[in-house]
Formats: sequence, C-alpha cells, structure tokens
Amino acid sequence: MKPCLGEGFLFSKYSFEARMEEIHRIGYEYVETGINPHAPKDEIEEHGRIMRRNSIKPAAIGGGGPIASLNEETRRQAVDNVKRQINLAQMLDCGVITCEMSGGTSGQRDECIQAFKVSAEELAPVLERAGVYAAFEAHPGDFVEDNNTAVDILKEIGHDNIGYMYCGPHTFILGDDAGAMIEYAADILKWVHIADTYKQERIIVSDASKGYVSMVGLPDYKGLTAHMHLVPGDGEVDFGSIFRTLKKVGYGGFVSAIPFDSVTPVQTAAQSLKMMRKYIDEA
Repeated sequence: MKPCLGEGFLFSKYSFEARMEEIHRIGYEYVETGINPHAPKDEIEEHGRIMRRNSIKPAAIGGGGPIASLNEETRRQAVDNVKRQINLAQMLDCGVITCEMSGGTSGQRDECIQAFKVSAEELAPVLERAGVYAAFEAHPGDFVEDNNTAVDILKEIGHDNIGYMYCGPHTFILGDDAGAMIEYAADILKWVHIADTYKQERIIVSDASKGYVSMVGLPDYKGLTAHMHLVPGDGEVDFGSIFRTLKKVGYGGFVSAIPFDSVTPVQTAAQSLKMMRKYIDEA
C-alpha cells in the first residue's frame, strides 16, 4: 500500500506550486489532485511540470460529475466532463480517476442506477483506450449510500476499467463492518480514501447554515458539518481493521488521505501521513 494525499480541499488557499512544495516537504510522493478538466493544454502541462519539479507524481485525478442524473442534458454534460478528466489523466501519465456515484437521491434509486449504467457504458471504451481506471464511490446523500449496493452495481457493469473506491470517513453510512465491506469489494477495489469521522448517532448538526456541529460528549466544532473528514485516529473509524483487511485481500494500491481542514493544512497533512504509515506498518 502506498500513501497519497488528496490535496484539493486541504490546500485550497495555496497556489498549485505552493501546495506541491509543501506536500513534498511533508514527505508525500503522490497526490490525488483535482485539476479543472476544461483547463487549456498549456495550463495542464504546467501543472505537470510543477509536480515533477517537486518530485510529486499524480496518483489519481479527482472530479467526476452527476452521471446518474435523470436530466438527460445534465447527464450528458457530466459524461463529457468525465471524458475530459480521463484525457487529463492521460496527459499527466496518471492511471486512475476518482468519482462519486452521483446524480440523484435514494428516492430515485432505480432510475438513477439505470442512468449510471448508461453513462458507464459510454465511458468504458474511453477508459480502456486511455489505459485509465475509474474508481467510483457510494456517497452520502446520493442515490446509493451503502457499500454492497454500490459494489453490486459496479460488478453488474462488469468492465475491467471500472471499479470501486472505499471511503473511510463514510464508514458509518456505508454499512456496519469496515472489514467485511472491504472484503465484499475486494475484486473490484481500485482506490481507498482515508480520513476519520464519528458514528452518526454522535453527530448533531446544531446550525448547519453556519457550519456548527455538536457531538455527544465532545466539544463543538466550527467549520465542519456532519459529513466529517478528520485526521486518522481523531474519530471512531477502526483503521486497524481497514488496513488489516486491505492487506488480507491483497490490496496493493494507494491509500489517499482526504482530511477537510484548510485552517492547518500542513499539520493535518503531516499527521495524516504519520498515521497512515503507522497503520500500514502494523497491518
């Protein structure tokens, strides 16, 4: 397993060059980065040069779009955006794109699943030609929020270049047992997100409009919502089980830290790397 940093939110207040300099200084070699797929070619090439100057490699290009939307125009635009994302990955010699399974709500599940499959069939030959894998994650608040349903959908599509992303901070929404969920997804697991959170019953949004969160028996937090991405070890996710299971199923890909903290990004990224290395060593 190789540590990686999902840097887009964390270093959002930094220029691209400054964030790559900091990330290299912290000790990361790989990033999951979100570059505008509509950016001109020279800008994308400059991003590549900046990463190379700082000995940073792009492990995945984040992005995606509502490819399960029931609005056909929105769905087609989202598919076009993902195609651009694939092209961008190709330009930067990157083998993975990461996307949410998005486009609707659980009340529209069956229709959204069909729309998602249509989009996936359109994307599959593009991914294959480019030699790029797409890792899709079930996402809270969208048409599929549980691990096994998402895995079943992706297995039904049955394309080698389309797989699953397990997201650690969604653990308590995705299902009951992190290890069991990873084992269920093992055959198509392409990417893993690492960040911590609390069990849902501990989180009470006291003023969502202002970003305040209360947690039973814990202090109030400002600037966070119930969808939390904390440094590994700061919440209640059992990362020991996650990393042991990843090793058990033979997962040798990237584990990408995605904490949401633009206030102290350097410290947060450094602590996340330290914790990931600890869990990898102990697995």
